Amino acid sequence: MALAATSTVADIEGAYLDNMGYDANGNVAQCRAFISACRGLLLRRPETASRGASDSSQSFAWSMESIRRELDAARQWLAFAPSANCGNVVHPDFSDLRDQAGWATGRPYGTDT
Repeated sequence: MALAATSTVADIEGAYLDNMGYDANGNVAQCRAFISACRGLLLRRPETASRGASDSSQSFAWSMESIRRELDAARQWLAFAPSANCGNVVHPDFSDLRDQAGWATGRPYGTDT
């Protein structure tokens, strides 16, 4: 299910849990859904919450930093996912190509003499 402005916190948490295995599955669509769920959690989830009277209250802390780290990891995974780069610009690094090929020494790669 795609998340929308009307999605509840439970919907967002469900999307987070359903799609958190994107990297193990190698699934680009799951990664995109996971990124959306992380964004939704960052917007809709309180950092701390408590319930009950002060003498018998229950409280928990939701780590926004861990969600941000998960979001960054998902973005990085998506940037390098093979099927996600269709239509994207990729900038390869050829800075040491000449050194690797032996052109700087005058001996082509693979020759020992």
